Amino acid sequence: MSVSRKEENLNFFKSKLLELLSNPTYKDKYLVISNKEIKNVFDTFNSALEYAVATFPNEEFIIQQVVDETKVVNFIRAAV
Repeated sequence: MSVSRKEENLNFFKSKLLELLSNPTYKDKYLVISNKEIKNVFDTFNSALEYAVATFPNEEFIIQQVVDETKVVNFIRAAV
């Protein structure tokens, strides 16, 4: 069974979470992740969403805030 691209992106984020939490550049910020890469970092969810929709109109991406794992909130968009 293959893993979907959104699962790959989310697994990438989870694998980097401790490292990201220890870095003030990323802590509490919103990351746009596509193709298992951090594409950009934002202070607000809305800024991240605007960037991601404009930059990746036909690709899957996730927006994930870098917070303690117990507080994880994510946004996943699948290309249609």
